[in-house]
Amino acid sequence: MLTARDFESDPILFPPLAESISLQSQAALPANEEQSNEAEAVTSTLPVVENLTSKAITKPLHNEEHPITDSGSEEPSPGPQDQAASGEAIIPLGEALGERVDWIPGVKGSPHLFILGIPGQGKSWTVTRIIFELERQNIPALILDFHGQFAQSQGEIGRAAQPNVLDAAKGLPFSPFECSQEDGQAGWMANALAVAEIFAYVAGLGDMQKDIVYSAVRDAYKARGFDNEGEGITAQALEYPTLKDVSKRIEQYEQTRHAANVAARCRPLLEMNLFNPTEQPVDLLSLVRRGLVVDLHNLFAETLQIAAEAFVLRKLYKDMFRWGYAKQLRLAIVLDEAHRLAKDITLPKLMKEGRKFGISVIVASQGMGDFHPDVLSNAGTKIIFRMNYPESRKVSGFIRGRQGQNLSERIEQLSIGSAYVQTPEMIYGSVVKMYPPEE
Repeated sequence: MLTARDFESDPILFPPLAESISLQSQAALPANEEQSNEAEAVTSTLPVVENLTSKAITKPLHNEEHPITDSGSEEPSPGPQDQAASGEAIIPLGEALGERVDWIPGVKGSPHLFILGIPGQGKSWTVTRIIFELERQNIPALILDFHGQFAQSQGEIGRAAQPNVLDAAKGLPFSPFECSQEDGQAGWMANALAVAEIFAYVAGLGDMQKDIVYSAVRDAYKARGFDNEGEGITAQALEYPTLKDVSKRIEQYEQTRHAANVAARCRPLLEMNLFNPTEQPVDLLSLVRRGLVVDLHNLFAETLQIAAEAFVLRKLYKDMFRWGYAKQLRLAIVLDEAHRLAKDITLPKLMKEGRKFGISVIVASQGMGDFHPDVLSNAGTKIIFRMNYPESRKVSGFIRGRQGQNLSERIEQLSIGSAYVQTPEMIYGSVVKMYPPEE
């Protein structure tokens, strides 16, 4: 006698996507219904497949009636239909085997996504479409724009989303030395180390040179009274160090410790007016409510561009601990030039810890070498456009294929606009015809 489990285990009768949806739908059934008639369980899953495939891409799902809340209460993870009803984001990516493939960046699992592929295959249009869909579902995006394509008011994103645009060439509206007086990730000691690490990888410093920068930042904090514990002085009453404070100490320590080229290598970060702090500290969550594009292309040196994005991510990382845990997605960070972030120290931390604060990270680049290993391992959804050997062989390890499939060869033969996709809801990766941005 055939049962539901016989159908579910047959890959011919149930393609991977329908199989995944079937398993989720059965898991959501009440126990008494599940035990009463297994054959009925198969029938009950079929309308779910029809509902997913019948939704036209020109009518994206909205969650205006279900605004995002900041509550951190734990609830069972819903299925696709329940997620749409509860306000979770559902981003249509494309179609595979006649079924629509969605990215569902919920905070219960891994909300992060990476996109790989050689130029001209569809990475940029996929990123653009995802930004469109996020905006429609009232989820703001923070876009670090190295080419100015997203910052243009008459561009695709500018016309559709009308995000705030921050021109980094006019100075970032915060101090790199913002911190609290307490211990922890936002404390002054932790920030002194983080600033030194950013200087080190942006300016190419060695260990001894990095220690000079750390000592200079640490002692600049101390000179401002940040180490006066127990004296009743709050961080609000203290002034943050300035870049001039740090620059003077770097030059002094460079001479006393007989280290060379520290001040010279750090000079672009210290003297190019990269920061223009406001009187009141800026909370990035408030700044990105309508979406925010940080326009980096007017910065005349790549060193400054990389430094600016590094300090923006560091600022976001410090701010998120004040937001509290999130029940749904709060913010998407979009990085379309991941090769510039290969050595960034904050991005892996954001991907590891940002989920519970409602942060999703979307990174796109041409090859695996552009990513920190933790970035790849923390992305639950993978989109892989055509790649050439030997990169195709390396990246195929991130997609689960059926037995006997040569994923490496299939990735090398993908046509323009098609990609191998695997989401947490999919048992196997599938070739997906990606939706282009709407005209």
